[in-house]
Amino acid sequence: SGPTGPTGPTGPTGSGGIEVYHTAVRRGNHTAQILYIAPVVGATTTTEGDALALRIPTACTLGNFNVTTDGASGYSSRVMTVAVGSTPAAVTNSSVTCTLTSPSASCSSANTVSVGANNYVQLREDTTSGGANSVAVRWYATFTCQ
Repeated sequence: SGPTGPTGPTGPTGSGGIEVYHTAVRRGNHTAQILYIAPVVGATTTTEGDALALRIPTACTLGNFNVTTDGASGYSSRVMTVAVGSTPAAVTNSSVTCTLTSPSASCSSANTVSVGANNYVQLREDTTSGGANSVAVRWYATFTCQ
């Protein structure tokens, strides 16, 4: 075999990839309320500022927000919103939001929001405009961060 040739030019920097996040929550009978959800884990609380949030380690643009249901119908409408902040207690609603209204099986948002390195993301389910719910519904939320 002959000598090793010269090293070629360095290729372009990659995009850093896409991180996809998912959570699932099953909701049965409940009063009209705002529910705060930790993405991925699916843990919930009705107390704003509780430490139910997902830390995003690298800065990204969060988008492609989509919420689907298990096909249940007759459930109360709910506004699904992504909240972002520097601490779990400081998350605030972003423009990434959509409304699930029965019998629709899904909703999505074309909006995006910038997430800083080590910032936190929380999902919020608001049924205060839809009223109490007597129909169990399982919903699934996904978003990308790239």
